[in-house]
Amino acid sequence: MAERSEEALSWSNFWQAELSRAFAADEAQEQALQNFWTAACSSWNTKDRVLDIGCGNGALALSLAAAARETGRTFSYTGLDQAAINPPSHSDFEPLNVVLRDNTPAETAPLPDSSFERIVSQYGFEYCDRKAVRTKIAFWLVPDGTLSLLVHSQDSQLTAEVRYTLEQFRMAEESALLVLVARLVSRLHQLGGAETGDRQARAMRELINSTCQELTDKAEPMPNPYFLRNFVSVCLGFFSSDRSHIPHDVRLANIFEFSKQLLFQKTRLEQQQRAALSEGEIDESVAHLENLGLRCKRREAFVFNAEHFGFALEFVKR
Repeated sequence: MAERSEEALSWSNFWQAELSRAFAADEAQEQALQNFWTAACSSWNTKDRVLDIGCGNGALALSLAAAARETGRTFSYTGLDQAAINPPSHSDFEPLNVVLRDNTPAETAPLPDSSFERIVSQYGFEYCDRKAVRTKIAFWLVPDGTLSLLVHSQDSQLTAEVRYTLEQFRMAEESALLVLVARLVSRLHQLGGAETGDRQARAMRELINSTCQELTDKAEPMPNPYFLRNFVSVCLGFFSSDRSHIPHDVRLANIFEFSKQLLFQKTRLEQQQRAALSEGEIDESVAHLENLGLRCKRREAFVFNAEHFGFALEFVKR
């Protein structure tokens, strides 16, 4: 339970920044996601009741709203998320009738049976207690209702990017660069801002510079070294002349806040890595849902631009 609360807190912190999704999506990826959901909801009826599991700040709701606008339909949409969210204005979701329920894990959500024609999830279902939520889904869906899921998988590009970033986190932590930065900021405060002539300050500066160079060199051959490069840039930025007017205690508070945000990010990434489904776990989910009366009508890799971005699963309740 404590681990669950920590994970929910890290996601709450993320959604408060008004971000729409937990991975960087370029224009082609955004279009691929839109195309997937436009196709998925093409046979839905206007005023169908839709449940989104792990809705975040409403990225999937925005995709469904766009599809509904194109065809002159509307849906009654309910989104559930275990974290505190900070979605855009309700007007952004028009013509959907949207209700977003945060701090509400799907496995304990008090929803009546047979209350939805459609249940959907975009990289959210796999973060839940899957067995409990699968059972809930079977009760929540009406006969002939559909379930459409996009899920993280262990061999996808998204999961590989998470692994790359966590490896860079490890390097950053082992370097102790942020600790060195905090110590030099404090030492410069003791010296009145000038390190000239102070051996300790010069030694700290040299160590920081060499550590930054080492991390930069390690980042060079990596496929996606963005985290490490940004980490080094932010650390060096604490000594920027543009910040020279900032009081010492405020600088240290900024370093502490940066460190806290890094821990939130690491917790989210570790959860994403654990949530990514193996082939066996996908088999298990499909088999369990079929035993609960849902027929699997689609199970395939979600691929675009020759890259694998998880699995698409679709079911209909018999």
